[in-house]
Amino acid sequence: MQDNTEFQIFIGCTDHQTFEEVITEKELKRMMYKFFERNKTDFSMFSAKGGYLHKNGNFIIENTLCINIIAASEYDIFKLAKSLSMYMNQECSLIIKTSIKTAFTFPKNNMNTNNTFQKGVKYEIFIGLKDKDSYVEIFDINDFKNILTQICTQKQLSFSLISQLGGYKHNKGYTTETSLKIVIIGAQEDEIPILAQYLKKKINTDAVLITKTEIEY
Repeated sequence: MQDNTEFQIFIGCTDHQTFEEVITEKELKRMMYKFFERNKTDFSMFSAKGGYLHKNGNFIIENTLCINIIAASEYDIFKLAKSLSMYMNQECSLIIKTSIKTAFTFPKNNMNTNNTFQKGVKYEIFIGLKDKDSYVEIFDINDFKNILTQICTQKQLSFSLISQLGGYKHNKGYTTETSLKIVIIGAQEDEIPILAQYLKKKINTDAVLITKTEIEY
């Protein structure tokens, strides 16, 4: 293992003035693939649904691309984030910088394009979609995303939703399930357990995993 720095850039697909989608996620991914191939950069990307409070008071929901990069310079990250913001006509792209230990290239970080980092806290909530009694998924992943989008919009939380596969051990064996990772930045700490408890009851699951990480963004 070696010490390294991980950057994660979050960029939305909507124009910050018209609030219309100016590029699809697939088009943005293709553009970024070509960019990283030219620059010989190690990266990974995933699509997410995100939301943020706009300066005009509206809460904006949009398709978002998360770009993970390890072992790049801060200058190159700022330059890339700024270029993306200008191309998409966005006020900013979110970047998180995290000190990590790596053996392989698996990044996860974000930040703002004002050339300075500020300290903050990132919460991640992991929840599976299987009922704890029947071990059957009672929610479609997209339906559950819609429920969470409504909750985060009402609370005006900056968030991203990521679909994934998870697994856990229980008293009847081992179960794999569709799971959802909810990434929230800038929330009050007492809001997170309340949200997790609500989701736990909604799905009737045994537990919800919450992680809290101090970050620079």
